[in-house]
Amino acid sequence: MTATGLSIKKPIMTAANCGRNEKLTDEQVRLMLASGLVELGSHTVTHPNFLRLSREEREKELRVSKRELENLFGVPVNSFAYPFGLFQEEDPDLARAQVTRARLRLRQESKPNC
Repeated sequence: MTATGLSIKKPIMTAANCGRNEKLTDEQVRLMLASGLVELGSHTVTHPNFLRLSREEREKELRVSKRELENLFGVPVNSFAYPFGLFQEEDPDLARAQVTRARLRLRQESKPNC
């Protein structure tokens, strides 16, 4: 696997293409981590729209995603990106309780839940 530049971007996720994009294998992720050039961040377990979840559901998505990645790859997970960039007012505090840095991207428009 090769990449140019410092970031790898995937196409915009929509309800129509959710789950159809090619995913990295665990071995590819391990190779990337071993390079020392990438950081592994959490992005939830089910890629839900946080605007549609209860506080308990959001906390579980944050907690389980972080734990599963740390267990699988043996590295600390200290960042998080919200699915669709959508979150509720209290969510940055919930994320900070799980990770060191919460990546915030504000959006006003509604996005599909996939």
